[in-house]
Amino acid sequence: MGRVPPNSLEEVRVDAEISDDPAALKEIADAVVRGCSIRYARIKSLRGLINAVQAHSHAKLAPPAAERGKSWKPPNKDSPDALTHLAIYGGEIDDDGDYQRLDIRFTLTLRIRFAGIARFDRTHFGEDAGFDKTRFCGHAGFSGARFDGEARFEGAQFDGNAGFDKARFYMDARFGGPSFGGASFGGYAGFGGASFGGNAGFIGSRFAGNADFGGVSFGGNVNFSEAIYGELTMFTGACFVGVALFGKAKLEAACFSRAIAPRAIFTLAKLAKADFSDADLTGASLNSADLSGANLTGASLFRADVSQMDITGARLIRARGLFGKGRAIARTKPIGEHAAQTAIYGWKYDLATWERLRIIGSLRLFGVSYLTVIAIVLYATFAKWYNAFAADARESAEAARDMIDGVGESFPIWVTVLSQLQDLPLPTHLGWQLLATLTVAAAATIYAICCPSEVQEQTEVRWTRAMNQPLWEYRAANWSRWWARYLCLVLFLAGGAYSAYYIVWRTMIAIGYLFSGSA
Repeated sequence: MGRVPPNSLEEVRVDAEISDDPAALKEIADAVVRGCSIRYARIKSLRGLINAVQAHSHAKLAPPAAERGKSWKPPNKDSPDALTHLAIYGGEIDDDGDYQRLDIRFTLTLRIRFAGIARFDRTHFGEDAGFDKTRFCGHAGFSGARFDGEARFEGAQFDGNAGFDKARFYMDARFGGPSFGGASFGGYAGFGGASFGGNAGFIGSRFAGNADFGGVSFGGNVNFSEAIYGELTMFTGACFVGVALFGKAKLEAACFSRAIAPRAIFTLAKLAKADFSDADLTGASLNSADLSGANLTGASLFRADVSQMDITGARLIRARGLFGKGRAIARTKPIGEHAAQTAIYGWKYDLATWERLRIIGSLRLFGVSYLTVIAIVLYATFAKWYNAFAADARESAEAARDMIDGVGESFPIWVTVLSQLQDLPLPTHLGWQLLATLTVAAAATIYAICCPSEVQEQTEVRWTRAMNQPLWEYRAANWSRWWARYLCLVLFLAGGAYSAYYIVWRTMIAIGYLFSGSA
């Protein structure tokens, strides 16, 4: 390569190879320090070139050529404040590059071709890192990499697997955009545990294999609009702090289990058989989304827009926020009757619905059980006081009888009356009956507080036909608060079982007495 005139800002065009020869690398590094860039070179050792530029640049940056103003002047190359901006346009990097743990204080940019493996694991990109239109023919490893500036991968092509696991993006990261289109991932795309501090763009990206975004933290907005997904896409445990755009996305069988996406927009998205179990979708938009066969078990849907959502065959077991005052609004695009009819709201053998408990709860046991408790307590209190009084009276009568016997007089009538006072009975079954009645009272209280008013006041037929309200709301209410339903059922059964036993037992005694008397 010919020498570049000092202080020249003209680009260095290298159409031949850049070998790992130290003298040749030093000459190129000397030109790069003065602000020149490289075009269409065939680089045999990118690590050698990077090390040579770092040795000449004191690890500082110059702005890219596109950002330099007329007043910008490069410093003297021998100055300790020398700057550089390594810009590689096009060209091919031949080696199976092991670039791990590099401290890259310059930018690679636009249309590079990595012919072999490219390992940038745990590499530190100190400024903007540009890989727009870059092609990675083999494995591309960025696991644990750190991007202090903007990371650009628009239009990048990953022929093999791409690993961005636990990578840290402190500024915006663009894997798709209007300039060069979306990135293309031919194999496995791994972003597990990565963190995005700024906005992230995957507009128009294509994932041919599995895509793993499990545990990813998106601190800003993220855009997956028009992205195309392949075999399996996983957002398990991902956290979306800002707006997450999935509009019209095709995410059949995708996994969003335990994801936190309170501002996600899934309008018109294809989410058939997707897994949203225990996901936080508070305030999300699912308007007209296809969730047929999806798993929404335990999902939070408070304030979520579910207008015209397709829930045919979807599992809505323990889903929260599907009924109540927040849903009592006018709807112009309700969920279809067939979709609501086929959705699954409870476990297969979950028979303790509020509608069934209403059979017992509607017997007005609340007031009766509490009145019975009060009556038993009052009787026991009075009996305790009366029996103590009777014992004292009998004792006084006995003392008077002994005194009168000594003088030989007849007993006054009051002595006879007091001596014959009997205690009020306190049978053991009365205590058991008190416990049983308290148990029923507790069950009636739980039913009155926890059973949704939709079920307490209406039947399913009246709710849907007479009142013209959504079927899925009633059924969601019917299977809601499983812990309260089962606690209520257990208490009703426990309290009612003893009462039934006592009634049957006393009835049998009465029948036996009647038959024995007639004989």
